[in-house]
Amino acid sequence: SGGVVICVCPQFCPNCVFEEIGLVPGRCLAVLLTRNDKILIICNSHNCGLSANMVSSIKVVVENARSLVCEDPAGRFAILIGDFNFKAPWEGNFKVGRALNRVPALQHSCTSRTRERSWLPSLSTWTELTQPHPTHFDHKGNACARLDRCWVACPSSLLIKLQIQARVLGSPEKMYGSEISDHCPLII
Repeated sequence: SGGVVICVCPQFCPNCVFEEIGLVPGRCLAVLLTRNDKILIICNSHNCGLSANMVSSIKVVVENARSLVCEDPAGRFAILIGDFNFKAPWEGNFKVGRALNRVPALQHSCTSRTRERSWLPSLSTWTELTQPHPTHFDHKGNACARLDRCWVACPSSLLIKLQIQARVLGSPEKMYGSEISDHCPLII
């Protein structure tokens, strides 16, 4: 049925004020962490099945977060993460650890339920943190894809300085085999 969760490292939490913002129950959650004059905004979305109105309301929060970072890039940082259910244009699926033949008509398929065209203009102003490993296992097609993705709003020089990285925890096949999820966690 899907859902989202945001976990924050306990060492990061002392003296932080948390503000939770439920944007779409069970589908999109945002958290503002404030410490002194520094603000970290995390938004996690499970994109499948969102209505156009839901995506529009989430985009307002995402665009406001981006504006806040632009006003004070040294004191604010924003992360947009989640199961977006659409791949980057150059990506294909993976089967048994190797890329499938990249047939353009099949490579970048997604349904209208992902609202990809609605998301892309907002995402174009963010920097995607990519990692090479698949995050989702499709048991019907016995294939994996990188559907869970992450974007950040901050100066690119700050990304280099902070050495921010994205990685997966485990594999989607193992998570599915353990009956936990058809996704593996994406860690920033």
